[in-house]
Amino acid sequence: MRVFSRWMMLMLCALPLLVAACDQNSIEVEGGDSDATGESPEPAPPPLVPLEPPVVTTVMIGDHEAWVPPGPPRLSDVPENLLDYIERGKRLMEGARFKKMSCVPERKPDLTWKRCLGDDYLLAAVSPDGKLEKIEVYGGVANSPDNFRVRCEREGACEGGVNPPFIVSSPPGWTVVAVRKAVPDKEGTEGISGKVYVPYSTRLNTPELRQAGLEYLHLVTESVRYDLLAKDVRSGRIHGKHVLETVTMRHAVVLSLTEQVYSPELFTTGEEIDRLEMLNRILVLYAINREEAFRYVMSNMDARGAWQIIPKSWDTLHETYPDAQLPEDFVYGSTNHPVSLKAAILHTDDQWWGLKRKGCEDGHIAEFSDLSGDWGPLFAAGYNGSMARADAVYHACGENWRDGDCCKQIEDPAKRLACRPLRGETQMYLPKYEWIDHLLFDQEQRIRVEGVTWPLLREQALAYETARQQRLQEERSVATTQ
Repeated sequence: MRVFSRWMMLMLCALPLLVAACDQNSIEVEGGDSDATGESPEPAPPPLVPLEPPVVTTVMIGDHEAWVPPGPPRLSDVPENLLDYIERGKRLMEGARFKKMSCVPERKPDLTWKRCLGDDYLLAAVSPDGKLEKIEVYGGVANSPDNFRVRCEREGACEGGVNPPFIVSSPPGWTVVAVRKAVPDKEGTEGISGKVYVPYSTRLNTPELRQAGLEYLHLVTESVRYDLLAKDVRSGRIHGKHVLETVTMRHAVVLSLTEQVYSPELFTTGEEIDRLEMLNRILVLYAINREEAFRYVMSNMDARGAWQIIPKSWDTLHETYPDAQLPEDFVYGSTNHPVSLKAAILHTDDQWWGLKRKGCEDGHIAEFSDLSGDWGPLFAAGYNGSMARADAVYHACGENWRDGDCCKQIEDPAKRLACRPLRGETQMYLPKYEWIDHLLFDQEQRIRVEGVTWPLLREQALAYETARQQRLQEERSVATTQ
């Protein structure tokens, strides 16, 4: 039934396009003379963009099957073997060096390497004919070809670390696969060193890289699973259980994806296409940067890395779960994917304490013992805020517990006064968590989102391909007249 529903949805989305194509073919037949001459008509050129969405694939995350999110097709001038080009591009940038005197200082004249901290970049880019080339950008201006632009997504975010939020634009047909940037480094020459990044761009949002991002997370989860089993790490809150019986890898992975959404406001108020692009961006960054992805992402509360764990929680987990052997070094642990994922699992296990309410030996633990129902969102609320507060408002407000005004709806004055709703940040956190979880692990939700977004994605890709064909035709016309 699900397969039939998906087929029907895709057919409905494609129907207007198919009708238009049929009408166009009819006009061509009526206006031509193929029937009169007996000659067979020339075969129609292949469509610029596939009528149907990319083939659906799945990746195992723990014991759950994750569906690779829908998204745009690979554009015809984007290389098929992107991962290979990315690895070659990173190697090219590792060996590349800035020309110091070509750098444009941001402020006063400077003869040291600090003059290259400004709008100076070296790029590894794939040309329209598939050749990997080094592009020099000094003072924001590329030498040849021009129209390359690199800027930071937000002020101060690109001053150091790995995988900062660069926004890269390139001339038509070019695909940037790596960037070298000068950053402050106490151990580098004159306090400066060069770092290599793989920046995100919409040209990299391909089915191949979306799947590769999930496959990377699969590898991380499997390594952590074997590690926890080998060490026989037991639950710190539920007697007789292993930590992998109180937490799911699915939940832990969705936490990371939720933490890395770059605009919670747009995610909450935007369209499905906006939410989908943000999720795909995260998966692509995992695919292209792997162990370096989100390594230096840090909040104003000093939460670090892909899972945004804070130092205080790290110290507590290190002490509470000695068998897990978390490293004492918070910075190393929080920026290492397998280690920080393990910490997120331990953190979730530790949250079960919040369900042990006064007057009941096991509190509400039994209600969620099979990890179903509102288990995931409740523990996500605890991860972002306080588990005790999340559990209290859950049982005070019932099914409306996510609503910030739910306490006002309680009839009993004493209970209404004692009720504390979720913090505003947590109220915005839960829609992100639930949307991402449902899209990845609920096939029907994925089909729905694909049905809504694919017509627009196809229209965008078709507009690009049409403009590309027109540009190529103009270039050919110029070439023949010279």
